[in-house]
Amino acid sequence: MLEVGAGVGTYTTRLLAAGAVSVLALESDPAALPSLRRRVDPDPRVEIRAEELPGAPSVAAAAGTFDLVVCQNVLEHIEDDAGALAAMRDALVPGGRLALVVPNDPRLFGSLDRVYGHHRRYRRGELVALVEEAGLEVESARHFNLLGVLGWVVSSGRRRTAIDPRALRLFDRAVPLWRRLEDRVRPPYGLSLVVLARRPDDR
Repeated sequence: MLEVGAGVGTYTTRLLAAGAVSVLALESDPAALPSLRRRVDPDPRVEIRAEELPGAPSVAAAAGTFDLVVCQNVLEHIEDDAGALAAMRDALVPGGRLALVVPNDPRLFGSLDRVYGHHRRYRRGELVALVEEAGLEVESARHFNLLGVLGWVVSSGRRRTAIDPRALRLFDRAVPLWRRLEDRVRPPYGLSLVVLARRPDDR
């Protein structure tokens, strides 16, 4: 598996717990690397590289060998998002899959996006087209986290530079129930977009 933007290793540990045979974890933020290394470096299944896409040497060297690429809340930080998606496509084996999470709707772009270093937010149709132009087949593209939209709008409208801890605590309490609801009824809108895509089999 290839994890693009491993951060402090939250999802890296989940990939390992789910049975990943090996994980190449890319993280270019110097502030996140010490925590990432403390969390997962003892595990021999993990290789950490301080690189980013496009242009990561470790990914180019292992092109066509990954069964899964995971990129969660990272693509919006990359200026050349089309180039990054093409590199993810090249990383996958034929039939391999990409799991992608990005922020939804440019109309929600505000102070928090700027603080977090986002270049953009995405519309569903535009994101699907971008993924397909990279040579991947989109299997599903859906909205996610309708619950978080109001808090994001309020925080950005007040030009905050961080999410209010009280609001975050309320959100965390509501998530278990809301998650069950979103699993049953897919929301027509949300704070994020989730795309699952596949590299076509070579002909």
